[in-house]
Amino acid sequence: MELDIIEECEEKFGKIERLRIFEDHINGIIKIKFYSPVERTIEAFYWDGKTDYDKQNENLDLQNQRIEDFGKWLESQEPEKI
Repeated sequence: MELDIIEECEEKFGKIERLRIFEDHINGIIKIKFYSPVERTIEAFYWDGKTDYDKQNENLDLQNQRIEDFGKWLESQEPEKI
């Protein structure tokens, strides 16, 4: 899963410096830091500094649906033009 995310994001948005996947979180939280800013808009939210994303769990069906939805979203994005 992590390699798929890295490949898709780097193809569409640029080189990743750091990536953290909060695997047990129900909302599918991923933190990504890119080496350089991108001209494309990515929906993202600032971490509030308090929320512990490691502590929330989801069942396997919800996790699979979330991963499938994220994959469909990634596939719908245009590759970055360099």
